[in-house]
Amino acid sequence: MHEAKTLTREQLRAEIDRIDAARKAIEEQAAPIRAQLEPYKQKIAALDEEELNLLDPHGDLLGRCESCNALIFADDKGWRYEEGPMFCAEHSPTYGDLLAEIKTFPADEWDEEEYGPLSAAIAGREALVADHGADTICAVEL
Repeated sequence: MHEAKTLTREQLRAEIDRIDAARKAIEEQAAPIRAQLEPYKQKIAALDEEELNLLDPHGDLLGRCESCNALIFADDKGWRYEEGPMFCAEHSPTYGDLLAEIKTFPADEWDEEEYGPLSAAIAGREALVADHGADTICAVEL
């Protein structure tokens, strides 16, 4: 990273022109490589289309495991974060993982109106660890 310095507008234009020229030269050097990759990109796109056609009729498909890319259907066991990744049963977090996550959750970001007090959520997760063990995978029906 360069040290920030104040430039005149003309100096700034000259520097940006220099950067643009360097970028263009690199893009020109990369053009043959991009051309070589194009057939592979087309093959991947064809596979993506084939996959989409296979999966489209399955309305019960929820998605793929963030860890292993396995298909996850409704009623499969696994773990799904409310607004985040989904995991198959094998890659779901343990009860101990869930407890550690909530204990380190920033209190100022916790939505108490939706989830109740953070302390109650922590106590609930502690109870799950006590009941199931910290190393037990928490896989629930999705």
